[in-house]
Amino acid sequence: MMRGKPGPDGVNQPLQRVVFRSSGAYNPRPPSDHQSTTLDPPESNFTQTDLQPFTEYEFLISSANSQGAAQSAWTTVRTLEGSM
Repeated sequence: MMRGKPGPDGVNQPLQRVVFRSSGAYNPRPPSDHQSTTLDPPESNFTQTDLQPFTEYEFLISSANSQGAAQSAWTTVRTLEGSM
Protein backbone atom coordinates (compact mmCIF):
# COMPACT_ATOMS: atom_id res chain seq x y z
CA MET A 1 0.00 0.00 0.00
CA MET A 2 1.10 3.58 -0.61
CA ARG A 3 -0.26 6.95 0.41
CA GLY A 4 0.91 10.53 0.70
CA LYS A 5 1.45 12.21 4.04
CA PRO A 6 -1.69 13.82 5.52
CA GLY A 7 -2.12 17.49 4.73
CA PRO A 8 -3.41 20.18 7.14
CA ASP A 9 -6.95 18.93 6.50
CA GLY A 10 -5.95 15.38 7.54
CA VAL A 11 -6.45 13.97 4.03
CA ASN A 12 -3.64 11.90 2.51
CA GLN A 13 -2.50 13.16 -0.91
CA PRO A 14 -2.19 10.99 -2.89
CA LEU A 15 -4.90 8.80 -1.39
CA GLN A 16 -4.09 5.33 -0.11
CA ARG A 17 -3.88 2.70 -2.85
CA VAL A 18 -2.52 -0.75 -3.63
CA VAL A 19 0.64 -0.35 -5.70
CA PHE A 20 1.85 -3.95 -6.03
CA ARG A 21 0.14 -7.30 -5.82
CA SER A 22 1.73 -10.71 -6.28
CA SER A 23 -0.20 -13.93 -6.00
CA GLY A 24 0.17 -17.60 -6.63
CA ALA A 25 1.62 -20.58 -4.90
CA TYR A 26 5.16 -21.78 -4.89
CA ASN A 27 6.35 -25.27 -4.09
CA PRO A 28 10.17 -25.47 -3.99
CA ARG A 29 10.02 -29.27 -4.32
CA PRO A 30 9.77 -30.68 -7.85
CA PRO A 31 6.57 -32.63 -8.60
CA SER A 32 6.78 -36.36 -8.00
CA ASP A 33 4.87 -37.16 -11.19
CA HIS A 34 5.46 -35.82 -14.68
CA GLN A 35 1.88 -34.59 -15.11
CA SER A 36 2.14 -31.95 -12.37
CA THR A 37 3.77 -28.60 -12.91
CA THR A 38 5.28 -26.17 -10.47
CA LEU A 39 4.62 -22.45 -10.47
CA ASP A 40 7.30 -19.82 -10.67
CA PRO A 41 8.05 -18.12 -7.36
CA PRO A 42 5.84 -15.07 -6.72
CA GLU A 43 7.48 -11.69 -7.29
CA SER A 44 9.10 -10.34 -4.15
CA ASN A 45 10.37 -6.89 -5.13
CA PHE A 46 8.81 -3.76 -6.56
CA THR A 47 9.92 -0.29 -7.71
CA GLN A 48 7.41 2.56 -7.43
CA THR A 49 7.65 5.03 -10.32
CA ASP A 50 6.04 8.40 -11.09
CA LEU A 51 6.69 9.91 -7.65
CA GLN A 52 6.98 13.66 -7.13
CA PRO A 53 10.42 15.06 -6.18
CA PHE A 54 11.11 16.00 -2.54
CA THR A 55 7.76 14.57 -1.38
CA GLU A 56 6.96 12.35 1.60
CA TYR A 57 5.12 9.09 1.00
CA GLU A 58 4.09 6.30 3.36
CA PHE A 59 4.33 2.60 2.50
CA LEU A 60 2.91 -0.49 4.20
CA ILE A 61 3.74 -4.12 3.38
CA SER A 62 1.03 -6.75 3.79
CA SER A 63 1.46 -10.47 3.24
CA ALA A 64 -0.83 -13.49 3.50
CA ASN A 65 -0.51 -17.19 2.80
CA SER A 66 -1.98 -20.46 4.00
CA GLN A 67 -0.14 -20.10 7.32
CA GLY A 68 -1.52 -16.66 8.20
CA ALA A 69 -1.19 -12.95 7.49
CA ALA A 70 1.01 -10.10 8.65
CA GLN A 71 1.61 -6.45 7.88
CA SER A 72 4.25 -3.87 8.66
CA ALA A 73 3.75 -0.50 10.25
CA TRP A 74 3.47 2.47 7.89
CA THR A 75 6.97 3.69 6.97
CA THR A 76 7.60 7.27 5.83
CA VAL A 77 10.08 7.98 3.02
CA ARG A 78 11.01 11.14 1.14
CA THR A 79 11.97 11.28 -2.51
CA LEU A 80 15.12 13.14 -3.50
CA GLU A 81 15.09 16.59 -5.08
CA GLY A 82 14.27 16.49 -8.77
CA SER A 83 16.82 17.32 -11.44
CA MET A 84 16.32 20.28 -13.75
